[in-house]
Amino acid sequence: MAHGSSNPGDVGTNITHDYTSVGTGTYNGDLLAYNPTLSLNATDDTENFTMDILATPAAPAGLSAKTIGFTGEDTGTSPKLAHGFTDNTGGATLSAGSAVDRTTDTGGTIDSDIISSYAYNSAAGAVCALVNGSADGAITFTASDNSGLTSSMCITEDIDANTVSATGVGVSGSSKIYPNNFYRVFKAKVSKTASAVSVGLNSYQICHTVTGATPEIEFVKDDVTSTPSLDISASTVTQAGSGTLAYISGIPYYTTGATVTLGTVKAYDWIGQTYQDTSTPFSIEHASNDESTSGSIISTQTKTYASIDGSSTFLNGGNPVADTGKASGSKYTLGDITFSVNGSVNAVGTVKANLSNINGEGGYSTFTTKINLKGTSISGFDEEDITITTLGTGSGDAKRIVIASAAGDNPTYSSSTDYYASNAWTGTQTIAGTDEAVARWGQLKHFSTDLSSGYLPAGPDLNTGRSGAQYFRGAFKRSVVSSFDILLNGKISGFWIALPGETTDASSGLGGWLDCTATYGGAGMPGSNTGAGGNGSDGVASGNSNKVTTGSAVNSTFTMTLGTANLSNTYNNLLFFNIKLASGDYIDSLSFS
Repeated sequence: MAHGSSNPGDVGTNITHDYTSVGTGTYNGDLLAYNPTLSLNATDDTENFTMDILATPAAPAGLSAKTIGFTGEDTGTSPKLAHGFTDNTGGATLSAGSAVDRTTDTGGTIDSDIISSYAYNSAAGAVCALVNGSADGAITFTASDNSGLTSSMCITEDIDANTVSATGVGVSGSSKIYPNNFYRVFKAKVSKTASAVSVGLNSYQICHTVTGATPEIEFVKDDVTSTPSLDISASTVTQAGSGTLAYISGIPYYTTGATVTLGTVKAYDWIGQTYQDTSTPFSIEHASNDESTSGSIISTQTKTYASIDGSSTFLNGGNPVADTGKASGSKYTLGDITFSVNGSVNAVGTVKANLSNINGEGGYSTFTTKINLKGTSISGFDEEDITITTLGTGSGDAKRIVIASAAGDNPTYSSSTDYYASNAWTGTQTIAGTDEAVARWGQLKHFSTDLSSGYLPAGPDLNTGRSGAQYFRGAFKRSVVSSFDILLNGKISGFWIALPGETTDASSGLGGWLDCTATYGGAGMPGSNTGAGGNGSDGVASGNSNKVTTGSAVNSTFTMTLGTANLSNTYNNLLFFNIKLASGDYIDSLSFS
């Protein structure tokens, strides 16, 4: 403040006073005396005034009030620390099963997050990076900008505190509380060369010699960087439980209640320092169908860590052990894995499986074993029920029969045996080593597949000794029948009938059999054996147009005539039929009328 003189316009001496505390002060003085520029008519040159005396503003919060974080690189899916992880910290606060920040970085640097807000004081002391509890770079503050990197200590900003709040958050305008050049503040992070960070759990911290230190953070550097793989080269697929089986043409099929086990499945690139926090790391799914079938042979099923544990356990306290199946050179053999099959489809197919880890789901591995299922009735050809429509007198459809030791085009039969009643085919019939054709997925076919290996349920070996033609032998019962129609959709190589007990047993030149692919002789009893009453031909087709087609696909009706023969004269009104199928032949549907 200036003290006035007796001369207008004079400037007097400065009056100074130090105030030592926050509060208010009062001053009495001749502020206006003889100063016409202020008060020409002043009679009292003494005025009172009051001023506020403010305290020096407190410094912004120091480093001990700040935190750092770790966002990591390649963090993975819900990582948790594996049991027996490598502890580089010298005294970890995290333990096995703890959620943890994770990186797999091997190039560049592995950084902490920058401290959450500006910290005081970048004008005094020194700031230091602590890695696993040991100093790893320090910067001594000077009056100039100290931004930069020394070893692992990185100051990202060093600024005047004029633009921050007491908590170190940026402010502007009327929100400013600090004069210019009053305090200095900084931001910092730990930034260590990635290749120098050890695999395992590590810790970072920033400390300041004046204002303390941030809390310590912990993170893991993992060395499993791939999704996992399964090695099934030595795996087995075996029946655990058969449930209820169905049989068609001697081939077994699962229906309900069946279970299958995968054995000797090995995993690698699986667990390093961490494991995935999931209840279902292993998945079994439908892979593909075979033989033109459709429908999933299993529903997708998942397994827990505990349910895939091997004979040498990889678990400790429920937590996977570090480095289990870490690499292809240290594969881990999983325990037996059992799954249930889908009892509601008609199909044959394979299953596939995959494993997940912290890096995601691995690729699928497909098991080659094929699983046969019969869940519902199968449309198409039914060997035990071949339709007969409005034919003669009697009831019941045609069906497959068993003629003992039958083989070839014209097998020997008994004319006094009711094969329809006593030798009806059953699904469990043994056909290995025979020339019997197979009904499969609604189609009768020439079938030469070894089902004893590579299939579940294990079936017969239908490859050995079955390279030639195969046959379907059936029968039906009707009386008052001298002609009938064959309705055929498929491709065959031969079709014969026999009338047991009729004159044709002797008149036929084919051991009692008559040929549906050849024309009827025109009159009388069919049969090429004229000496036994035959008309000179073993054919029964009613003209050339009704000869059953062989060697090419057909969907037609063929009329057969028996001449003077009649099913009323056969044993128990029986008719036998024998169909030949060469490789590639098949029947989609067959009926008689």
